[in-house]
Amino acid sequence: YEHGYGVEKDPKKAVELYKKSADMGHTASLFNLSGCYGGGIGIDKDAEKAVFYCRKAAENGYVNAIYNLGYYYYTGFGTAINYELALYWFRKAAEKNHTKGCYYLALCYDNGHGTKKNDELAFYWYKKAADNDHKKACRALSECYKNGKGVEADPDMAEYYAKKADS
Repeated sequence: YEHGYGVEKDPKKAVELYKKSADMGHTASLFNLSGCYGGGIGIDKDAEKAVFYCRKAAENGYVNAIYNLGYYYYTGFGTAINYELALYWFRKAAEKNHTKGCYYLALCYDNGHGTKKNDELAFYWYKKAADNDHKKACRALSECYKNGKGVEADPDMAEYYAKKADS
């Protein structure tokens, strides 16, 4: 009902069904309900409830929820900014090879958010994200190679990742 696949689109009905499934512990429904609250889809926007349902889905191992929860802590959406918790959830997402999780984990190491600055770990996680064609990670990796940050400077690799970022 949320997207109208095979039925008439009805976001309110989608929320109703997500709630029923979420009450039974269905992880994807917890995540979808989080998205509805976060975007005000079929229900009034409520960032705190978005975080609540996202946390439940993340605790059940749902990788997109794990990343989103990190992002919520990183940006302060529906909760206070907490870089330590953002780092924790980004690491969990990155360990499951979630591309954006890898990128934001790299940002944490690059900027010292929730941890000490670590150029080598920033490079490592930027590379993981760039290997999955994350454009911002490619740009950051290009800068790492250009400036010898976390890796030995390599102008050819800097150019390669700059082109990859622009493709």
